[in-house]
Amino acid sequence: MNILLITSLYPGYPNQPRNEVSYAIHYFAREWSKDGHNVLVIRPWGYFGGVFNIFRKGRKQRVHAFSDDFLLDDVKIFRYPMKRVPTRYHSHSTIKKASDDIIRMMKTTHFEPDVIVCHMINPSLFIGKELKEKLNKPLVLGMHNSDRFYLREKRNHCRFEELVSTIDAIAFRSEAIRKEYVNYPFGHIPRNQFIAYSGIEGSLILEDQETIAKAERHINSIMIAANLISSKNVDVLIEAFARLNAHHLTLTIVGDGPERGRLEKLAKKFQVYDRVDFVGNKNRNHVLQYMEKANVFAMVSSPETFGLVYIEAMAKGCITIGSKGEGIDGVIKDGENGFLCKAGDVKALTSVLENILSLDKATKTRIISNAIDTARNLTQENVSREYYHNLRAILCNSKGCR
Repeated sequence: MNILLITSLYPGYPNQPRNEVSYAIHYFAREWSKDGHNVLVIRPWGYFGGVFNIFRKGRKQRVHAFSDDFLLDDVKIFRYPMKRVPTRYHSHSTIKKASDDIIRMMKTTHFEPDVIVCHMINPSLFIGKELKEKLNKPLVLGMHNSDRFYLREKRNHCRFEELVSTIDAIAFRSEAIRKEYVNYPFGHIPRNQFIAYSGIEGSLILEDQETIAKAERHINSIMIAANLISSKNVDVLIEAFARLNAHHLTLTIVGDGPERGRLEKLAKKFQVYDRVDFVGNKNRNHVLQYMEKANVFAMVSSPETFGLVYIEAMAKGCITIGSKGEGIDGVIKDGENGFLCKAGDVKALTSVLENILSLDKATKTRIISNAIDTARNLTQENVSREYYHNLRAILCNSKGCR
């Protein structure tokens, strides 16, 4: 299958740092390419002109504001610059020009897509709609958490209504996003819907013997790995930790950010600073090592699209706590393979932690084993093939194949 993927959620230049851009969509494309499919990625590169170049972000965007192409894990990526004004839409003429330029580029490279996949509405879906009309190919929208907030603005909602009927399928990035979307009065909900979760490397998953050993360990450590920003609700975790009558417990906070100073003061205020370890930013291998040592991973952030860190924690045998109604809800099933808690609710999180501390060995073993089974189902290979099978079904529906 020839898959045209349009998204700004993709590296825009070789070795772009992961703190600048997510690689999650790339892992789908990489696995599709490994399986023998031809994938072409169009990476819209938004940049500001004129007076906005006085700002650091504006200057940084300008550095790569030119057309270019490069390979990443054998996936061909075409960076397409799109000048814009903050808070304003790309004009119809800009979108039309982008679609015309993309078609010309595909002709020169002899690439004819079977399906067009757009991740995020603005501007990817607007470009995809133009391409669908010109190429008569199925159009799939990958909907993210940021799209939920985009659609909550009335002007965006109205603009989306103008093109929603052109969408053949929606790949929701979490069950929470799907639930919110189906309650919108759009008048058109594509019959083809599926969840497109992100995946982890299979090599991260604990072996059976390691799983048994971890389940037998006494619970003495809790951890979180996150940017220390307000939406991660690390203050809620610290206060809940302080309320526990369990002085043998330690809390490890991996990450850094603008909230760190306030969080350290909070730990001192609650007189648990000697049991809270702020270890700062660590590379991914070190984070995984912390997960292997920890018994519980807790992050009740909001908003949260999905968060691969939850799946990584589950793969490492942590009893994992996520937020109700956020991206991980539906993957974590409360009491089965982890626990869910209302984001921002200290009392609720304290209750969940107390429940975990009281688990008997059999229950703890069941939850950890179920969590690892969940992680096994959510490897990059598995989720990418599931995504592909959904694309294949959509293509067959459009062609009427058997």
